[in-house]
Amino acid sequence: MATVPRTSTPITAQQAAGLLVKAFARRGAVLTRGALSLLLSQLWLETGRGKNAFNNNWGNLSASSSWEGDRWAAPWANLAEVEALMPGPKQDRYRALHQDALAGRQPSAFRSYRTPDDGMADYADLLMRPRYSALLYAALTGDPATFTAAIQSTGYAPAIDVAATTNTIAALQRELLPYVDAVVPSPAAVGAATKGAVAFSLAAAAAAVYWLMGRS
Repeated sequence: MATVPRTSTPITAQQAAGLLVKAFARRGAVLTRGALSLLLSQLWLETGRGKNAFNNNWGNLSASSSWEGDRWAAPWANLAEVEALMPGPKQDRYRALHQDALAGRQPSAFRSYRTPDDGMADYADLLMRPRYSALLYAALTGDPATFTAAIQSTGYAPAIDVAATTNTIAALQRELLPYVDAVVPSPAAVGAATKGAVAFSLAAAAAAVYWLMGRS
């Protein structure tokens, strides 16, 4: 595990959609049009429309003490560097984020990946774990409100404003559909993969129920 410099790794919507499809396909999952549009919308929200992505970390996944890969430090992690900033809103925001990081409410480091494929593969792996499978199952509904509620309830981003984020996700979903339609399987391929898609949906649902029952 090493701390590496933060490096800008912008991505286009077409590239991100293709990486998502490939990452889940390698795990035996066929993403529906609705699921792909919502996952892509979330990544677009996380990365400022693909422009503010760093170190191939498309989901802005944090690096906890158990993370064994490379990491890059959040710009608010070092208080001395924060105090060296020009006084203003940015410095004030980073001070607040630094205090939140000390209290465990914000990450102090994020995961770093060597390639775009590595970053998307880890994002897919995360969503297929029991804790976040409810988020993946919500994506399969294709409904922005259901999906956004799951973003909060699973703890992926617990502090979001659900109503405002739902509106943003819905708008992004409509905007990104042309890129989704360019990479989703053809109707014939979808028909051939129906059994796999259904099995994937059922597995996600079972894992989501397991996670939700554990929280009750």
